Amino acid sequence: MCWLQAKRARDPEDTIDVLAGNRHGQQLFLANMSSSKNGHRPHPRTRRRIHRPRHSPTTADSDQATSLAPNQQDLFTPRPYEQSVRRYGFGDPPTETVAERLGKLVAEHGARHGWSQHITTQAHIGTRVLLAMRGHDTTSIRTSEVDELIPLGLSARPVLDVLAGADLLVDDRTAPVRIYFERQVRDLPDPMLRELRTWFAVLHEGSTTAPRSKPRAPGTIKSRILWALPHLRTWAEQGHHSLREISRDDILDVLPAGGTPRAGVGGALRSIFSTLKAHKVTFTNPTAHMNMGNYERPIPLPANTDTVRTLMNVADPTAAALATLIVFHGLSSAELRTLRQTDLRDGRAYLGNRIVPLAEPVKAQLRRYLDYRHQRWPGSINTHFFVHYLNTGSDRPVTSNWINKRIGMSPRTLRQDRILDETIATGGDMRRVCDFFGVVMATAMHYATVLDHPSFTDEPRPSKT
Repeated sequence: MCWLQAKRARDPEDTIDVLAGNRHGQQLFLANMSSSKNGHRPHPRTRRRIHRPRHSPTTADSDQATSLAPNQQDLFTPRPYEQSVRRYGFGDPPTETVAERLGKLVAEHGARHGWSQHITTQAHIGTRVLLAMRGHDTTSIRTSEVDELIPLGLSARPVLDVLAGADLLVDDRTAPVRIYFERQVRDLPDPMLRELRTWFAVLHEGSTTAPRSKPRAPGTIKSRILWALPHLRTWAEQGHHSLREISRDDILDVLPAGGTPRAGVGGALRSIFSTLKAHKVTFTNPTAHMNMGNYERPIPLPANTDTVRTLMNVADPTAAALATLIVFHGLSSAELRTLRQTDLRDGRAYLGNRIVPLAEPVKAQLRRYLDYRHQRWPGSINTHFFVHYLNTGSDRPVTSNWINKRIGMSPRTLRQDRILDETIATGGDMRRVCDFFGVVMATAMHYATVLDHPSFTDEPRPSKT
């Protein structure tokens, strides 16, 4: 019945007579007829007060509730996350057995890795939504399927960790460096494109057959693509469809005169042609026996004293601990990332093959950071010294970008300033610089060259502490 018709046909103290209301047909209430634009003035609504008899629990009622509660069993097994899953527009998983199995894995993984209740709940909801989206009960789950949770506003990382820990995850994601490579070379001729894909496969995946090679870092591959790509496009515009057509004269035409540009372009082209020649894709290597020069190393410059002093006294305990470790002991970004809690003991930092005594200001900042960490993530099982909210439930280290954002600048700037201070203070003692900072002799000699610079005098530099 129309709600307005029912309201008019209903006796105030009686129930609705459905038969009487439908005897002469139904009058459907049209939309917007009760609008204020039509002169309708609704009556103010009054909340009806329901008078319930006051009843104080008696002793018999309490005894009955106490006697029934321990022995009362549910007719159906409760599913606490069922309604939460349906809010995302999906029903129940196709097989409740698989859902219960994954739910048990989530609970065990969360308890073992010290997850908070919020992360555990998100993982439970994510696994049930994932099973409902898939529509089948195969336990092997692809990473691309888990990534479909992200557009829904669900976190995919806890679900990935649970599935990977249970060996149920099949990683089918395309590497970001491969996507970057395909986007950069897509406008090149087909023969040249096939040759470059062979080169990329060798660098990205390595080669287990002769000539054997190890995979290169994604940053190295991107750097070589950036150096070589403009000249590859130039050759394509000149009518070269394959790298087999490139001669030594073509290399000399595009090779810069010297310095870092020559070393970068020459190194990238040599990598391409030597790899293709070794794997019998091209007949010759036009870059063979060609001098490509060396990269130019800039003169080390000191950091701003006020900036360094501000970083060491910042309110954020994490940023202060990172800054003091770099300013006093010159730790690199890689050393900060891989630093474990057990590497800092007995007032020393054990960094691979060297042991560094910690300064008192550093100890104070590290104690402050540890208090903050134990208060913020008391159940974290991550053995790394520096953690954040995304990796506390795993043993993954922090990233270099996280360190840069945390201190507001590159750690290389502070490390370079610290090595420069030590070089000047010791009068160019290269052995001491190598032992203290873990650098090679060539790096120590490079820092020693600043001693002959006219801007450095015998006057002491202002202290940053």
